[in-house]
Amino acid sequence: MQVIGLDVGFGWTKVKTQDKEFKFPSWISHASNFSMSEIEPVLVDGKEYFVGEDTSFGSGKIEIADIETLINYFPVFEKYVKKILNVDEAFVVSGLPPKYYKKYKEKLKTDLVAVQGVGILVDIDKRFEFSKGDRVLILDIGFNTVDYVLALNQEDKWKKAGLSSISDLGVMQAVKIFKDIVPSEIAGKAKDWSTSKWIKAFEDKSISLMGEKIDLSNYFENAVSRYIEMLQKRIAEEVGNQVFEFEHIILAGGGANILKDSFERQVIVPENPEFSNARGYYELGVMAGK
Repeated sequence: MQVIGLDVGFGWTKVKTQDKEFKFPSWISHASNFSMSEIEPVLVDGKEYFVGEDTSFGSGKIEIADIETLINYFPVFEKYVKKILNVDEAFVVSGLPPKYYKKYKEKLKTDLVAVQGVGILVDIDKRFEFSKGDRVLILDIGFNTVDYVLALNQEDKWKKAGLSSISDLGVMQAVKIFKDIVPSEIAGKAKDWSTSKWIKAFEDKSISLMGEKIDLSNYFENAVSRYIEMLQKRIAEEVGNQVFEFEHIILAGGGANILKDSFERQVIVPENPEFSNARGYYELGVMAGK
């Protein structure tokens, strides 16, 4: 049976199988009945949905903004992924943020439910060499949320010392800072821009106005510096400053590539870090003998 690692995030959904990695926006809309349309909807509980980029052809677009919405529409994402992969039966492993795991793990209807961040721990264990006694701080930088895991390597087995979630401190917080510090003569002209456009400007470190490309690298670096200071302060408040003296800090999630060069110390970033949880989920499925 095929194993699927399925990481449904508040911004993007990431998928890992034996030979594929792909992602799509975590969007859903109700399917429209266009005649002769080649877009095949997903049917769940008698309702038809479009998913990802296809949602622009539907109505009532739904974005995954909270855990209840994620739980409610998870079966739609799972069925959509199976449709893309052209499989009816698969062993699907997914996960929930540490903050919500105990409360919602029985409500997430899939084959195996892990903890976000633990998927990253499984992934990095296969990719990097660690020594007995090594301590790691894993930061999973998502769109809205940051999950963190503290773990100790004991006799080639990881012992989790602590894990939790910090809401509203994901990449969007850095984007908000960026938007606020861009000068008014620039930001004012783009005041009606959508959030997605500001995210793109943040990632590109520039914007185009009236056909002119404006370099915003300095504001990007300033925003990221402030964001990292905010992130470190918040984590220190929860678990103490000593975690930043651990032997290894692991950055993963969608924000890892953006932030990796801005920490004062060297950090480990796995290849394609936004897929790290999905890869770990896949490995958990393989280890389960599926």
